[in-house]
Amino acid sequence: MTKYHEISRIRLSQLVWFVGPAATLMVNPWTNYDPVSVPKMLVLSIVALGILGLFFSRKNLWQNQVPRLALYISAGFISWMILALLFSGADLSQQFWGYFGRNTGFLTYFSLSLILLGTISVSNLEFNVQLLKVFLVSSIPMTGYCIIQYLKLDPVPWSEHFTFGTLGNVNFLSAYLGMVCIGLIVWSTNSEIRLFQRCSAIILAIVDFGLIISTGSIQGPIICIIGIAVFIFLKIRELNRFRRIAMLSYLAIMLVSISLLVLSLQDKGPLAKFIFQPSILYRADYIHAGWAMTINKPFFGVGLDSYGEWYRQLRGLISTRRTGPDRISNTAHNIFLDISSNGGIVLGLLYVGLVIYALFAAIRYLSRNKKSELYFNAFFSIWIAYQVQALVSINQLGVGIWGWLFTGVLIGTLKKDDFVEVGKEQKKQISKSRTAYKGSQLSPRDSIFLSLGLAVRFTLGLIPVNADMAYRKASASGNLAQIVEASNKLGSTQFHRELALDFAMRQNLADETKKIALDIVNRYPRNFFAWRVLSVVTANTEQERQGAAAIVRSLDPFNQTLP
Repeated sequence: MTKYHEISRIRLSQLVWFVGPAATLMVNPWTNYDPVSVPKMLVLSIVALGILGLFFSRKNLWQNQVPRLALYISAGFISWMILALLFSGADLSQQFWGYFGRNTGFLTYFSLSLILLGTISVSNLEFNVQLLKVFLVSSIPMTGYCIIQYLKLDPVPWSEHFTFGTLGNVNFLSAYLGMVCIGLIVWSTNSEIRLFQRCSAIILAIVDFGLIISTGSIQGPIICIIGIAVFIFLKIRELNRFRRIAMLSYLAIMLVSISLLVLSLQDKGPLAKFIFQPSILYRADYIHAGWAMTINKPFFGVGLDSYGEWYRQLRGLISTRRTGPDRISNTAHNIFLDISSNGGIVLGLLYVGLVIYALFAAIRYLSRNKKSELYFNAFFSIWIAYQVQALVSINQLGVGIWGWLFTGVLIGTLKKDDFVEVGKEQKKQISKSRTAYKGSQLSPRDSIFLSLGLAVRFTLGLIPVNADMAYRKASASGNLAQIVEASNKLGSTQFHRELALDFAMRQNLADETKKIALDIVNRYPRNFFAWRVLSVVTANTEQERQGAAAIVRSLDPFNQTLP
C-alpha cells in the first residue's frame, strides 16, 4: 500500500464523515425560496463527485474494497435511472434535479449511490467508530436549535414556527431524533468510555425523546422502540446462561407488541389512542397510488420525482373522497414505492437488492461472531429502524443520508475482518498506522481529480440553488415580468412556474395568465393546475375552455366536483 493511496483513503473517509452532518444541518432560509431540500442536495452533490474524482484517480480505492455484487447493483441502479430519465417521458430538468421541496431526482440518487460506494470502500473498525461518533455529535447542535425553537426563540425567519430543527417538518425531525436516541442508548452501554460520557449520552437521549414527544409525530417513538428492541435481541444472543429462556420471553413480548401495533394502526386496541393518527390513512392512499403507478408504468415509471403529476389520475375513488379531492401528494410516503413508481419495477428491485444485500451482510457477520462489536450493534439497530420508517415516510435528504451511510457500513462488513471485536491495544495500533498520514497532502494527480470532481458537482448542484434564490428575490419585488423570468431559469421547477401563474391570476391579468399557463402545459402536459386555469381564464374562448376542462377531467377522473 503506497503512501498516496493511504492519504487518498483518509481524504475519502473525511468526505464521508463530513457529508452526513452537513446534509442534516445545512439550510438557507435567508436567500432560498426552498430553504431545506435544495441546500442539502448541493452538499450531497459536492461530496459525491469528490468521491468519484478520487475513485478515478485511485482505482484500488474501490476495485479491491467494494464487493462486486454491491458494484453491480449500484451500477445497475444508476444505469436504470438514466434509462428512466430518457424514456419515462417526464421533463428532463425535473427528473435531474427533482421536484420542489423534495429534490429526489437523478442527481440526488446518483450522489447517494456514490456516497454508498465510498462508505463501503473505507469501512473498517476505525472508520466506523468515528462515523458513529460523528452521527451522535452532530445531533448536539440539532438538539440545541430545537430547544430554541421549542421555546419560541428562533431567530431564523421561517414561514412557519414549529419544532422541526433543520429538517423542515416535525415528522422528519421525529424520525431523525428517534435514530439518534437509539445510537445514544447503545453508546451509553459502552464500558470502555468514561462514566461522564455515558451519563451525558443518556441525558441527551432523554432530552431528544422529550423533543420527539413535543412534535406529536409517532415516527420517532416507534423508530426508537424498534431500534432498542433490535439492540436487546443482539444482547440476548450473547448470553451464556438463560439465553433460551430470555429469547423465548423476548419473542413472546415482540409478538404481542407487534400485534398491538398493527391493531393500533387500524385505530383498534388499547394503544390506538396513542399511536393512531388520521395521517396514517392518508399515507395508505399515497402508498396505494405509488403501487398503481408502478403497475401502470412498469418499465421506466412515471419519471424521476414525477409522482405528483400522476397522483390525481391513479389515486382511486376512495382516496379522492376520503377528505376531498384537493388533498394531493407528490410522493408515495414509502421510499421503496417512490423509487419503483418513479423509475419502474427494475429500479425498485435494484434498490431492494441493496437493502437485502446489507441485511445479508449483517446476518453473515452475526453468524460468524457470537459477540458483536458495540458499534455494529448501533449501526444495525439504527439501520433496521430506518428501513421500517422508510415504509411509511419520504426520503428526506437530511435523514436519508444516514440510511445510505449505514447501508454502506453493513455491506462493508463483508470485507475480510475489518469489523470485528478487537482489544484496546489493537485499536490503538490501527489508529496509529493511519495517523501518520493525516496531515499529508494528496498527490498532484489525486488533487486534480478531486478538485475537478468537486468543481463539476458544485456547478451542477448550484444551478437549482441559484434558480431558487432568483425566484425568491423576484417574488419579493412583486414584478410579474421578473417573477416569470426567474421561474423559467435553468434549474427551476414547475412549482415555481405555478407560483408565477398564481401571482398573475391574483393580479387579474387574464392575457398574462393564459400565456403562463400555456407555457406550463407545453413543458408539463400533465400539470393539473395550469389546465384548470385554462379551463376558466377569460382570455380563452369558450371552445378553448371546454377543451381544457376535458383534459382536467382526464387528469383527475375520480373528482366528481369538476364541471
